[in-house]
Amino acid sequence: MKLLRSTFIAFCLTPGTVAFTATTNTPSKKQYVAASAKFTTQLQMIGLDSPMGGGIPDDEQILKEKQFREVLNEISVAKDYLDYITEESIKAKFGTGTLVEEKGGEQTFSEVLADKAAAAGSGGDDIELFGGGGDDATSTSTDIKETRYQPNLRSDLGSTVLLSGTADATLLNVLNNNFFGQDNIANFQFSKIKALVDDVALAKKSAISREARYSGLLDKLSIEPSSGALPTAAELDGASSWIAQISSNDASTLLPQVAELAMNSNELKHVIVLVTDVNSNTVDGWEVLETASGNGGNFQCTLVAVGEMFVGGKEGGLYHVGKMADTTVSNALSSGGMSSKEVYQLLGHALALESTAGQALTACSYSQAAIEAVASPYAEGEFTTRDDDGNEITDEMKEVKMYGRMIQGLREIGFTRTSELDVLVKKGLEGFQEFIANPPKREDSYTAAKSARDEEDERIMAMLDAEIAKDEAKKKAEEAAAKQQEIQVIAQQWAIKEYSLRSIGGDVDPSVTEIDFIKSVWDEALVEAEKTYDMINSAEYQKKLEKSADDAKGSENKLFWPGMDPLLKKKREKMVEKVKKQYMDLLKMPFGKKKKEPEPAKPSFFTAKTSDQNGTEVEASPAFSWGKKKQEEIVAPAAPARSFPWSKKKQETAVVAQPPPPPPQPIQPVASAAPAPARSFPWSKKKQETAAVAQPPPPPPQPIQPVAPATPPRSSKFSFKKNSTKGSPSKSVVTAPPTPSPPRQRSKRAEEQYNEKRKRSCCSCKCLIGSSCLLILLAIGGVLAWRYGPWMNSATSTNLRVQSCPDCCNGMKSNCKLPVNRVLFPTLHNAHASKDYSFITPNHEKQFEDALVAGYRGLQFSTCTCESILSNSLLKRDPALGLEESNLGFCNVACGAGVRDPKAVIENLKTFLDVNRRELLLVDIEMNNDSEDDLRTALRASGLLDYVYIPDSRYFEWPTMGKLIDKNKRLILFARGGTMRSYECRDGILYFYDFFAQTEPDGSDVSSCDATLSGEINIDFMLMNQFQNNAAKIPSTQMAKDLNSYNALSARFDDCKGKIEPSMLSVDFWQTGNVLEFVQRENEKREELMEQGFGKRGLRG
Repeated sequence: MKLLRSTFIAFCLTPGTVAFTATTNTPSKKQYVAASAKFTTQLQMIGLDSPMGGGIPDDEQILKEKQFREVLNEISVAKDYLDYITEESIKAKFGTGTLVEEKGGEQTFSEVLADKAAAAGSGGDDIELFGGGGDDATSTSTDIKETRYQPNLRSDLGSTVLLSGTADATLLNVLNNNFFGQDNIANFQFSKIKALVDDVALAKKSAISREARYSGLLDKLSIEPSSGALPTAAELDGASSWIAQISSNDASTLLPQVAELAMNSNELKHVIVLVTDVNSNTVDGWEVLETASGNGGNFQCTLVAVGEMFVGGKEGGLYHVGKMADTTVSNALSSGGMSSKEVYQLLGHALALESTAGQALTACSYSQAAIEAVASPYAEGEFTTRDDDGNEITDEMKEVKMYGRMIQGLREIGFTRTSELDVLVKKGLEGFQEFIANPPKREDSYTAAKSARDEEDERIMAMLDAEIAKDEAKKKAEEAAAKQQEIQVIAQQWAIKEYSLRSIGGDVDPSVTEIDFIKSVWDEALVEAEKTYDMINSAEYQKKLEKSADDAKGSENKLFWPGMDPLLKKKREKMVEKVKKQYMDLLKMPFGKKKKEPEPAKPSFFTAKTSDQNGTEVEASPAFSWGKKKQEEIVAPAAPARSFPWSKKKQETAVVAQPPPPPPQPIQPVASAAPAPARSFPWSKKKQETAAVAQPPPPPPQPIQPVAPATPPRSSKFSFKKNSTKGSPSKSVVTAPPTPSPPRQRSKRAEEQYNEKRKRSCCSCKCLIGSSCLLILLAIGGVLAWRYGPWMNSATSTNLRVQSCPDCCNGMKSNCKLPVNRVLFPTLHNAHASKDYSFITPNHEKQFEDALVAGYRGLQFSTCTCESILSNSLLKRDPALGLEESNLGFCNVACGAGVRDPKAVIENLKTFLDVNRRELLLVDIEMNNDSEDDLRTALRASGLLDYVYIPDSRYFEWPTMGKLIDKNKRLILFARGGTMRSYECRDGILYFYDFFAQTEPDGSDVSSCDATLSGEINIDFMLMNQFQNNAAKIPSTQMAKDLNSYNALSARFDDCKGKIEPSMLSVDFWQTGNVLEFVQRENEKREELMEQGFGKRGLRG
């Protein structure tokens, strides 16, 4: 249509006089001045021949040339005025200044429009029949729209217009708004045009033409016989606009009747009355109609008065339109009549404009005298006329000339007939005169264009800055939220550790639980956690970690290395010390059953030395210790038995009885060699018996005084009385040094009974503890076996091929004709979470593969990153999908509650599309826990993205399902979460919130169709969440049974009337209820409405 528009603009610019040639490239002011020498061309333009023989022009020709140039200058002034009011209308509508940019010199709006109109027809590649470009009749160049005058149009014209008294073809073509080469009127959307005439046959003959058939007029037009000069109330019923034609002789009678009919109609909003054969400045009855309208409150009315209407006449001639009360100009130019074609065009355009409402207008053609006057300049300055006495003669035709300049400027710039009429009625001659008398201060085109560009640049930069600030604020908020979450985790760990330490130390009352303790110290825990967070995120700590990592390189087989963690080092030192001690104890263990008598102590490297009271050095039996303790001196007469830390019973002390000393010679006590201590091993069931070894007696002449034992005697709990000398229940021989008499000993039977009792008590405790531990281990093993055992995966291999006809789309032929966003998709909420795969809180009994075979074509998944060892054991990590080091899984919240391996999910989706060529899937994925990169990697490697439909641009119309299936683009993939942003389409994955509205996703509202919007979206799809958890906040089959029933679904969809039409119906437990039956019936209804021309996208009929 580009060539057509440029050609039509050229026709519109054709003036009504012979003196002006049609052109779209109007010369600028500078060109007018520069062209003064080229008068030959200008003379040709006004219809004069150039001088024959190339002679010099005479004075008459020079005068005509000057007059012509002056007329062009006057028209240029009119164009400046029209440029000004165009800029003002653009400012009023768009809120901006001039939109014209500098292009190689100073240009006006008319010049830019002419350039763009000429360029509109230059695209030869798009030319079709009659010069059209294939686009619809309503399309217009955006650049031309930006520079056009913006008239105010009436609203609520309705869909039905009634004509009484006329069925003229010109008027019908204007109302049809689809005539070849005609500029469309934006508010003319009539679907029915009803005409009441006296002679139906004659009206049809004149109205029905070849253009009417091609333009679609016959589909709207209804011509019926009239019952009188005016329609009845019944005939007027249903019409919102009415155009009536009456004669001036009947105006006084019919206009009050028009007012009464309009007042009694509830639907009528606009009345246009054409009164013909008017020969005065008033029309009787107009006041009655104007009063009845209530200044537009009841209805809007317009009266157009014309004189005699004649058939024929040249279209596009000069005419006058003004208010009926203004007679100055109309009387001067009236020719007494007007072409019927011009009248009916004027009548149709008057119905479109807001400025004609409540106006009584008069219209007439220019007389021949007026046309001749317009061809000459104003009688001013050089062109002033004078009488014989030299007095200046007033130019009585100046206003006529000025009005003519306005019309010529309107035609040359390219104003539409609607805009032309709006300027003449709204602004009129008064506006042009005011512009000449008081020219407004305006910027030149270069300054205005530069200012507009600067403002646009500033606006764009401000938007970019705001977007950057928004992203930074969002990033900071995310970082702050992540920090706060990490601090809370650290605080919880600190509080748990503190509870354990204080409980061991006895600082916490036993009645205080761990949760209560955490609540009581939470503020303190947060402070400590924040300090820890700052420490571990400091540069010094990072350097320390890096240094530790460098030091740890090559230390895999080492116990200690430089820079190792102090706590780890301390633990390993303790471990080494313990191992050393156990090893040395093993070396000292007796390996034979025969008891050997200890040999007398000999001086050696292992012999311990001690001194008596006189300082004499003597030898003693050694006592080994591999720790940091010194060897203890063992003093006669008794030495303690060895006691090991892991021994369950204390070793009894063996005391060696010394023979009494000779009485005559007392000597100082000397420490003799102590007997070797008895061994005790942890695995021994009985204590080792201590062998009492008699030491050789001292020389007879030196009596020995009793010496105190090395360790003070302990009071046994088996003593019968205070200071009793009865010893412990050991089988050792006990000698009390202070008294020479032997000590009282417990009987052998009592000793055996005591040991047996202790043995039975110990065994009972061991059995009880062992049984408890075994039960706990069995319980844990049972849970793990139930959760992770391969036998619990009851999912079976499913044949994914479905039965479908060759020309069906998702199992139905009717779906192929519907746009894909108008088809209702039965959808699985959390499709991955099924009981087949041992999810703890499953959303479905069976796997989604079975649902695909059953007929579900919408799937909702959520991905996550699995970190636990047990969950990772369920992931195959297929290298073919790039997942060899990935923890990607399909889960709800945590992998421990259930997870599906991505390899199986993605491959099964691709297999389904591979084997079913007439099926299309709609998939929505929520990406959690930094799983986006792994998911994209797997999708790219799987080949599934080959089926994904990718829109051509940011704004587009969704194709039909049949077209997508024929192009083998049978997967529409939406996602949210991760790094997804608005209007992003990487890998063909569309941002969910750009296209979807949805009902409440938390199940709080499962009865209405009210949608919640998120962000700047197109609302192409509507997600209806038809699921709800039970009182325990988990999915329930009982809830699904109620919500998935046919009655519940039908009741909720009834609430969608007049609201956004659902595209996805998301449910839990897909096998429950009548979801597929309901969806099939719903899609059949939508196809029926589409065939009838109802049910536009976005609203449910």
